Amino acid sequence: MWLSRPSKDELASSRKILFKHEAITKDIRLLKLHRKSQTGEITCELEDVLLSDDRQFEAISYTWGDPLLTHKILINGSPYMITANAHSALASMTSILYSKYVWIDSICIDQSNNKEKNHQILRMEEIYRSASCVAVWLG
Repeated sequence: MWLSRPSKDELASSRKILFKHEAITKDIRLLKLHRKSQTGEITCELEDVLLSDDRQFEAISYTWGDPLLTHKILINGSPYMITANAHSALASMTSILYSKYVWIDSICIDQSNNKEKNHQILRMEEIYRSASCVAVWLG
């Protein structure tokens, strides 16, 4: 039986576009964790917010761990790779009952943008103080 190779168009349409951060238009980004799915896949949305909005969110403090050990999550419907430690922390905070907002630096800060990273690092104390609680994830 002969199998034909897929065309370039077929290959392109079969691949999901990886999530890419857009520029921050407000103060910070928060990750809205959707309710736990039956498949166990972590799905979420990344939203720009003003800290003055008094939105309730939990901040996560954790060690990044080995950058080569990664897991996929879906942000705004697109795949995004995160470290195993970040994945474990998010999985432990995902509820079967409700969605919730969290701040986790490796996702909420565009790690490929040094200007943004430097600016957001200066705001981390303010971000942690604004959180309704801070979860420390030891792995």
